[in-house]
Amino acid sequence: MNTSVDPCTDFYAYACGGWMAKHKIPESQSMTSSFSLLDDELRETLRGILGNMSIVREHQNVTDKAAIVYNACLAVPDLEDRPDVMLAIMNASGLAQWPITGPRREKNSIGTTTEDVLKQTGIATLFALGVSRDLRKLSSYAIQLDQPDFSAVGRNEIINQTTDYSKPIIDAYKNVIIVAMKIIKPNLLEDELHKLANRLLAFEGKLANLTAPPEERRDALRIYRRTTIDELKRNFTNIPIGDLLQKKFRLADITLALNETVELFALEYYRKLNTFLSTIHANTLFNYAGLRRMLQWAEAVSKDFRKASFELRAVKEGLHVQRPRWQVCVDEVNDDMPEIVGKLYVQSKFSPEAKHELAQMATKIGYPDWLFNDTYMEELYKFVPQLSVNTSYGEMMYALSDNHWKQEMLKLRKPYSKDTEWPVSLAVVNAFYNPNGNEMGSQFDTNGALKEWWTNDTRTKFTEKAKCFEEEYGNITDVETNMTLNGKNTLGENIADNGGLHLAFEAYKRLLQVEYKNVDTRLKDLEEFSGEQLFFIANAMIMCSLSRPESLKEQIQYDPHSPSQYGINVPLSNLPAFSDTFNCSANSAMNRQHRCAICPMGGPYPVVGCAMSRRVLGQPISKRQRGPFGEASLLLGHLIDSASR
Repeated sequence: MNTSVDPCTDFYAYACGGWMAKHKIPESQSMTSSFSLLDDELRETLRGILGNMSIVREHQNVTDKAAIVYNACLAVPDLEDRPDVMLAIMNASGLAQWPITGPRREKNSIGTTTEDVLKQTGIATLFALGVSRDLRKLSSYAIQLDQPDFSAVGRNEIINQTTDYSKPIIDAYKNVIIVAMKIIKPNLLEDELHKLANRLLAFEGKLANLTAPPEERRDALRIYRRTTIDELKRNFTNIPIGDLLQKKFRLADITLALNETVELFALEYYRKLNTFLSTIHANTLFNYAGLRRMLQWAEAVSKDFRKASFELRAVKEGLHVQRPRWQVCVDEVNDDMPEIVGKLYVQSKFSPEAKHELAQMATKIGYPDWLFNDTYMEELYKFVPQLSVNTSYGEMMYALSDNHWKQEMLKLRKPYSKDTEWPVSLAVVNAFYNPNGNEMGSQFDTNGALKEWWTNDTRTKFTEKAKCFEEEYGNITDVETNMTLNGKNTLGENIADNGGLHLAFEAYKRLLQVEYKNVDTRLKDLEEFSGEQLFFIANAMIMCSLSRPESLKEQIQYDPHSPSQYGINVPLSNLPAFSDTFNCSANSAMNRQHRCAICPMGGPYPVVGCAMSRRVLGQPISKRQRGPFGEASLLLGHLIDSASR
């Protein structure tokens, strides 16, 4: 803490000032926080587990394969480049000719139209595809289609490439593109490389401009469209969507029917893309498809590409040095084989007694029963072949990706089972939830199905109250970056943070009143703080963090969470109980006169909860920033009668 700061002026600095003075951002990271320190501890634990596993060369089980993958990843920097592996991946993706440098195609060309190119290169070129629980028919899975993301540089940067902020990022990204082309065709002249890179940048900028920004994608019902393959084919004649889906699902031996349900989350993007495809050259689309593959795989095979990719991240996030290789490899194996790493972690750190205690709290706290079912675990990775110590890391990553997609597609012909679906890897530090498993919110009914069940009057009144939060946060200019917060994109998280804090404090007071008869909750050696003051201090300390300016700029643009200081100070300034607890004067910064609230302060409530479920607004949880009570409010967020009061 920094008790020299007035808590009524800047409570975040008061509660976190000592933490911020004590900690420094590691040279290889863009930020550090209370959460990231737990991440670091977990990563060290996993390093010890994975690093001490024996290498089994024959008759491998899936755990043996995880050990081989981890060791192959560690060895990558010391090995020669493997352009042959990248060439094989490009060939398998229909991109053997990449990049095409002239107007004329080579012999055995894939065709001359954008439709030909898409059929050859696959659905990943322009679309996001997944198989997930059907949002309306909860017992089934459904195909889900969405717009692509542009996370390599950022949607705003790729659209506005020449601004002072964007240009250094785009220059670094252009170098990544050039290095990628050199891997496949090292004899291309510099002039040709720059021309091709410029064409790709121009194309990607136009493509990104077809997509909706995050603030326009918050309303799940607004962006949701339930359709069929047949309807998509009829409505988007320039997009061979039926062929693309059939090609992908045939990899898992699944044939799709014309009346197959598709859940579409980007109708406007598909409409605009349908027109856009008639205006572009097939070669440009082909080269962009190749670039997307290179961005996905080239770091595993090329030193120069790893260097160029780091230089891009350094510009975007303010990094000074590359992460230690072991950290990269722990994360890679945990991301690509989460069930296996989770099992190893549980075996190392959990006792059977611990699971029994957790089981008394709630379902899906702890770990799933299938975690130690060897037959089930082997089935999850059945498409990963036996691995040799001579198998390249790139080949291993490609095999794991192939297994992931086949397993995901196979779900389409299976019933949904709550017992087998586990919403998050076990070896992570994060808050989590299953969107349509929450069974709450304005757009999900009591079973968790996507449905509009609020009355028009309730929605109108709620929208009016939510507008207060949008304007409150949207009028904040961050001093360090001179950027204005995005009150629309962060609305769901901001309401959750405000409502969750309100509910948690009410629960704390009632607990003291009912069960402990208002006992004094001061702590030894902290007697100068009341229990209520400690409640607010603990709330803030969870969010203590430090960010580099580059990283903070990126967060303000894209993250659905407000930066930490605003995620603490604004909800507290909206809560009268905080000002009362710290005796803040009427004109102090933390005692806001015009307060935003969804529900009346102080209760009692006709139903449990007055905080907005972030899934109502279609927002995922980011590991980067999490409100201390935002996730709690997910479990309390019904917003029914209280929303209209």
